[in-house]
Amino acid sequence: MLAPTKSFIYTSQTLPPSCNDTYKVNYRTKKIYVTPKAHQFRSIMREHWIQQKIKPFVGDVSIVIKMCSKNKHVRDLDNTFKPVLDAMQKGGVFPNDSQVCRILGTKCRCQKCPFRFTCTVKDLEVVFL
Repeated sequence: MLAPTKSFIYTSQTLPPSCNDTYKVNYRTKKIYVTPKAHQFRSIMREHWIQQKIKPFVGDVSIVIKMCSKNKHVRDLDNTFKPVLDAMQKGGVFPNDSQVCRILGTKCRCQKCPFRFTCTVKDLEVVFL
């Protein structure tokens, strides 16, 4: 029997920032900082989370990320994972991104996808015997 699961779904017409667009280095001070673009994405993710009125995930979670590119711009899928996980953690989806035990990422190049970016978070399904 599967444990009951809850889910959080975030969809967007714009892609989230990549790692290169999220973190920058101030070479004068030698410090890493989060860019304004990343702060904006985190705020949008938080607002979406609040609107769905779901309590934070407390156990292990599974995440499915789908990116659709409508042009020939090449973007690494793995470069998207960390900024998305950080935005969900800062936005209150889960207390710590170490709770993520499974990630499935898909990238496609098509004109038919209704959204350019979709992220689904679910409780990790546990089988009880």
